[in-house]
Amino acid sequence: MPGNQAGQFPVSDMVSATSTTKTAGNGPEDLLLVQSALRGEDAAIDALMGRLGCVPRFVFRLNGTLGCGLATEALEDVVQQVYTALWQRLADFHGRNPLETWVFGFCRNCLRSAVWRRRSTVARAALSDELLAATPAAGDSPASLLDRSEALGALHQELDQLPDEERAVVIARHLDGRGFEEIARATGVAVSTIKDRCYRAMQRLKQKLGRRMVGG
Repeated sequence: MPGNQAGQFPVSDMVSATSTTKTAGNGPEDLLLVQSALRGEDAAIDALMGRLGCVPRFVFRLNGTLGCGLATEALEDVVQQVYTALWQRLADFHGRNPLETWVFGFCRNCLRSAVWRRRSTVARAALSDELLAATPAAGDSPASLLDRSEALGALHQELDQLPDEERAVVIARHLDGRGFEEIARATGVAVSTIKDRCYRAMQRLKQKLGRRMVGG
């Protein structure tokens, strides 16, 4: 794929492309299109870019239906991230589903990551304020604050490594303060499944960070 195609799309062009996006095709035909584009065939590249005009529509729609609440500028960044990820992984498309189905997964995952980064930043700032308010008394080791700060950073890094479904439950439960029943209603998943995902996620974190950092 030519280098100047990879992820460098003006947002205005991408948004206007949604009005001409073709109806989703079928997997085998889409695989042939992708393979032709990867070989550098101009007609296939143009057709593929037209099909990928669905990306901004997917991102903006998901932002509304999932209640993410990201601003337009942040969504534009997500769209660019999706395009970059798509071009980097284009050779992984196997045609088991239509191209749009595959693309939708990238849109969802990139948007979730953007939402998590925003929430993580807010949560980290709030906890940092707590640390500043808890200035150690005379004689306390200043290393304790550094240790807690490093531990917090490690916690956020490990949260980023959780599977999407488990990370989403941890965010909803432990950052947003939502109950299991509320999360289940919002996601359409059984309460028992939500509890199981949360339990598995917390076990992963405890194994990585120790019970002192994660708590019960």
